[in-house]
Amino acid sequence: MNKQVNLLPKEITEEEENRARFRAWLIAVFGTVGFVLLFLLMIEERIYEAKDEIFRNSKEKEMLQEMISKMDLLKEKKEKLSLKQEILSKIIDDIPWHQTFFKISNSINQDTWLEQMDVTAGDETENKEKAEAAAEIIKASGGYFTSANKANEQKKNEGLKISIYGYAVTNIDLAEFMASLSTGNKFKSVNLEYAERTKLQEFEAMKFLIKCGI
Repeated sequence: MNKQVNLLPKEITEEEENRARFRAWLIAVFGTVGFVLLFLLMIEERIYEAKDEIFRNSKEKEMLQEMISKMDLLKEKKEKLSLKQEILSKIIDDIPWHQTFFKISNSINQDTWLEQMDVTAGDETENKEKAEAAAEIIKASGGYFTSANKANEQKKNEGLKISIYGYAVTNIDLAEFMASLSTGNKFKSVNLEYAERTKLQEFEAMKFLIKCGI
């Protein structure tokens, strides 16, 4: 049996052994570092995926909240439209408007003209600033409309009202217009809300607002 005998000097043998141990140590260190880096990369990827999922969930939550807000807004608009439709149906179905406007047009005298007409539902706040001037206008009717100011102090009945804005040359013209509106049973009430003398381009006239209950 042959036995290998190391004939190298002892110093060289120890140096070779130290180099072998150093190489083994380096391999172990680099292997450990590589494994740790790989593990850290896996953890970083998991963290990124978790953040991405949280971001998607937050976006979906915001979109859901936005959809709920839009649905609430649409619901509110639907309720308003339903109310307007109900009022419009009442206006169209219950009131012969062609007769109403015919009554107003026939009541206008040659020295009175209209500027605007509005139809409103329910009670409205009166014009307080111009109410005092209206008190002088009703005197032109010889007391015919003296109950108008008293009516302003009472609670108005709920229902549809036509607001008639216009001008009259004199107080008497305005009083005649109101008297003509009050004849017959077309309007439940005819109230002078305000009247004041206004300077136009070439002359002065009485600017007025009359509300008629339907």
